Amino acid sequence: PSRSEPRHLCRPALSLHSRSAARALRRMSMLRANFQSFLLGTTASLGAGYYFLHQDIWRSADLLGESLGSMVTASTSKTIALEQRVAKLEGEVAALKATR
Repeated sequence: PSRSEPRHLCRPALSLHSRSAARALRRMSMLRANFQSFLLGTTASLGAGYYFLHQDIWRSADLLGESLGSMVTASTSKTIALEQRVAKLEGEVAALKATR
C-alpha cells in the first residue's frame, strides 16, 4: 500500500459473518475473563474463610480445655471435702451405734 492511501482501504473488508464471529469471540473472551475473575475471588474468599474458621475452632478448643481444667480442679477439691465430711459422719454414726 502506498502512503497516500488510507489504511482501511488496504485491508480486506470483513464480511457480515466474520464480523459477527469476531463479536462472538470477543464476548466469549470477556465471559471467560469474568468467569476466571469470579473463580479467583471465590477461591480467595473460601481460603480466607477456612483459615479464619480454623483459627476460631482452635481458639475455642483451647478455651474449652482451660475451662474444663479449672472445673476438674474445683470438683476434685469439693469431692475431697465431701469425702472427709462423709468419713466424719460415718465415724459419728459408728460411735452412736456402739453406745446403744
